[in-house]
Amino acid sequence: MMVCCNRILSAVLLCALVMVSLPASAEPVVIKLATVAPKDSVWMNAYSAMNKEVELATGGNVTFKFFPGMVSGDEKDMVRKMRAGQLQASGLTGVGLQMIEPGMLVMQLPMLFKDYDEMSKVRDRLQDKLQAMMNKKGFVILGWSDLGYTYVFTKTPVNDLAGFKDVKMWGWEDEPISKAFFETAGIAQVPLSLPDVLPGLQRGMINGVYNSTQGLIAVQWDKYVSYATKLVIGIGIGATVVSKTAWDQVAPADQIKVMEIAKKHHIALNAEIQKKNKESSVQLKKQGMQFVDVAADQLARFQEISTRVRQVLAGQVFDAALLKEVESVRDKVRAGQ
Repeated sequence: MMVCCNRILSAVLLCALVMVSLPASAEPVVIKLATVAPKDSVWMNAYSAMNKEVELATGGNVTFKFFPGMVSGDEKDMVRKMRAGQLQASGLTGVGLQMIEPGMLVMQLPMLFKDYDEMSKVRDRLQDKLQAMMNKKGFVILGWSDLGYTYVFTKTPVNDLAGFKDVKMWGWEDEPISKAFFETAGIAQVPLSLPDVLPGLQRGMINGVYNSTQGLIAVQWDKYVSYATKLVIGIGIGATVVSKTAWDQVAPADQIKVMEIAKKHHIALNAEIQKKNKESSVQLKKQGMQFVDVAADQLARFQEISTRVRQVLAGQVFDAALLKEVESVRDKVRAGQ
């Protein structure tokens, strides 16, 4: 009887030891991702497709939970919540990116690149540097999701600097580039946070905004402006970033899978954004919006203003050496090197 009890006890102890030696089942890493993009936008469509592939590739070890349409506040709120651990990731424009690392704004400087393709090629060559800059601030870039060409939209037609004298131009209170650009151009601004722009247009507090054509429609600002000045004042950048704290919880093998999947979907997203911006321009024209030409001498004046803005911001908002490096790479791209 005693021998039997000893055998049972030994078996129980052996089972316990085996259970202890087995690795604990890892909890899935849930990445809460916020964005100001509306629920049914191309950004959210891309995120949803990305998440399905990530869940499949990682066997459910990694999943994203989304908070679109500014339900988590504007980008200032989103960055603050990521730092507090309430969010793990966000789809940010240049405004949110510069709140983490001001050097990111170098890619959005006014009239620095002649077109989207040029900017994209320059950024590809500087990808490792830009990623390292964000890593130092505690974040990881999953992919770039740009807004596209930025235009000025107004209630009344504007085709030169003088035409802005009667425009109550919106100024994104958290965005230094537009502030410096409009101040240098002598254009008065009304500072408003992003959620306050639509009511500001509705109440007549402002009658001028800047955005991409698709972005204008997505946030419903198109209903309150009638003219677009045919001047690309810059290329709105954007990126999806995740806090390094959350990223480090993802197993190394899954990090590789997530990064590859994210890169693929962000490349497709950017192509879709460019396509949608073209379609949005056509849609705006059908709605009655007029695109106003800018004379060559005025284009030269805006270019001069843009050059001055770049010089002002270099050394104040970001390292002047970074701008020189970007300009050097840009010149090589233009020369086909």
